[in-house]
Amino acid sequence: MGGGISVKKGDPNIYNCTLDGNSATLGGGGISLGAVSHAHLWQNIVCHSTVGGGIACNGAMTGTSMACNDVYSNTGGDAICLGDAGNNFASDPLYCFGNFTIHDTSPCAATYSPCLAVVGALGPQCQVTATEPITWGKVKSMYR
Repeated sequence: MGGGISVKKGDPNIYNCTLDGNSATLGGGGISLGAVSHAHLWQNIVCHSTVGGGIACNGAMTGTSMACNDVYSNTGGDAICLGDAGNNFASDPLYCFGNFTIHDTSPCAATYSPCLAVVGALGPQCQVTATEPITWGKVKSMYR
């Protein structure tokens, strides 16, 4: 249970984490909240889990809360379960260059997230680069 994080009989605060590409055959590829857990999750990215879905609540108790999490593109589902405190969303986090930093126009950047704070472990590290259309002939002439 819990390919990235598994909680059973605990009361953890889990925030500003990035969990990407995890798996768990019994559910909760990203995070599993098991029996008698009272977890508080906010501002996390849980995406691309290959088995078991994003977040599973298998016995989580009242008092569990989830707010401002990006739970996106998880095989088996993107469930936000017990304790939805709002502002959770499912959007591509727009990683930079294959690492886990995010693009400055990411829905996880403070400017664009529904909670107006950075979501995930790493903030924006790359930005849009303006380009202008150019013909192949123009490119060749620059190198003659």
